[in-house]
Formats: sequence, structure tokens, C-alpha cells
Amino acid sequence: MDVRFLESLIKVIEHGSIASAARAQNLTSTAVSQRIKVLETELGCALLSRVGHTAIPTEHCLKLEARARQIIYQSACLQHDVTNTNIAGPLKLGAISTALTDFIPSLAAYFAETAENVELFVVPGTSKTLYEALTKQVIDGAIIVQPSFNLPKQFHSELIATQPLCLISPKTMSDIPAEEALKSKPVIVYDRNSWGGKQAWSWLSSLQTHCNIVCELDALETIAIMVEQGLGVAIVPEWNDLSTRYEVACQRLPSSATSYKRKIAFVSHRGAPAQSLLTLCADLLLTSR
Repeated sequence: MDVRFLESLIKVIEHGSIASAARAQNLTSTAVSQRIKVLETELGCALLSRVGHTAIPTEHCLKLEARARQIIYQSACLQHDVTNTNIAGPLKLGAISTALTDFIPSLAAYFAETAENVELFVVPGTSKTLYEALTKQVIDGAIIVQPSFNLPKQFHSELIATQPLCLISPKTMSDIPAEEALKSKPVIVYDRNSWGGKQAWSWLSSLQTHCNIVCELDALETIAIMVEQGLGVAIVPEWNDLSTRYEVACQRLPSSATSYKRKIAFVSHRGAPAQSLLTLCADLLLTSR
């Protein structure tokens, strides 16, 4: 059985169609379809149910998905076992949106300058979706909001940043105290259900005051742009790029908010084939704090 064919099957499951999976692998739709047909012949069962342009995994397919991912994973381990140097090979990292500007550029620059044989792939996403990708071994490591639950033993986590909450407002409002601004101005809420937004919402709730919420979303850069355009104020974590990239006033919150912080962690899979690269990433991220 060709591992590449299993990789195509997994891509179809993840992307929901033959065409999307083909684009993700730089293949033609015909080539991916042929790979799936070969697998179906070898396994003696239908793996996909095609409805229009979509491809839905069958019950048989879902039963073998976990083992197929493990075979792909072990195949990658074999490639790393015979590599002449530990600083080489593919490395798949996930990153939340703010980490894409805060941390990823320095990692990419380091590998470009000192480890040309490293193939760095960066997958953007939310903390929740990236953690799910880690559990399925789709990625090797991720820069995410530190989970509020205890991680399973197969994961390693390093705290790389602690970000206090702040009030961002249009620069014309920089002299208005935070609590007064929240009472008198429209409020753009950092999604209370997101891993990072829970801290901001907890502090807002502790004020026990009515806020005129105009929008709620899990996209900090978009929130900053909306504030920049005068659409309201927001409580957000103070990430590195915030005050330099956006034309907003950044105001620290009262002492009652000091315990509410967003913690950023580098989480990696202990069994990932790129262990030496993940250790190097963790060291680089820790030294950049």
C-alpha cells in the first residue's frame, strides 16, 4: 500500500472534496481520484461517498482514519531516522493569528539563515482547531493560548509569553478611564468562548456593568482595525505587534485586572518525528521572551 495514497485520502477527509485535496497536494483531481480507487480496490470497500462536488467519508473510511494517520506518521519517522543531520526535514507548525507576526517571522528567519534543509510549513488557526490538529498529528507543534485543562502525557508545553489585558480605543479617547469608556462607548468583544477571550470576558463580567456590545469575534487584528476606525473600544491581550501596527490608544487596566492574562504556549507532540526541530523551536521562542 502506497503511503502517498493514504495521504491523499486524509486530505480529502480534511478538505471535503477531491478538487480541494488535489490543490493541497499540487496534484490533479484525476490523480487523487485514481489513488482513492486503488485504495478502495485494495481494501475491498468504498471509502468516499460523492455528493455533487463534495466527498464524504464512509463508515469504513472513518473506521480506518486513525490507523491511516498513524501509518503516515510512522512513515515520516522513518524519513527522519535516516536523515544525516538532526537540523533537517519537514516541520509543520500551527500558529494563532497574533503569533504569525509575533513569533513566526523570527523562526522562519533563523531556519532560512542557519538551516536551509528545514522545510517549514505554517498552518494558521484558532487555539482550539490547532490543538485538534496536534491530537491528530496533522502538525508537529503549535503556538497557541495555553489550554485551561491538563494536557495529555503525549504533549509537551512551554510557556513563551504572558500578555496582560488592556483597553484599546481610538487615539482621541486615550484620556478616558477604561471603566468609563466601557460604560459609555460601544464595545467590541473578544469572543468569550475562545480560549483567549475567556479571560477578557471574565474581567468584563466582574465589573457588573452594562456594556453596549456591537460585535463579538475571535479575530484580534480585526478588532484592532475596527477600534482604529472608531467603531468602539475593546478589551484585548497586549500582544507584541499591537501598539506598533495599529493606530489605537492602549491603556492598562485597573489593578483588579492584573490576574487576568492571556498565556501563550508552544505545545508539541512528544512522538513527532521532528523532535530535534521542535526542541530548537522551543529554545528559540523561550530566548525571545
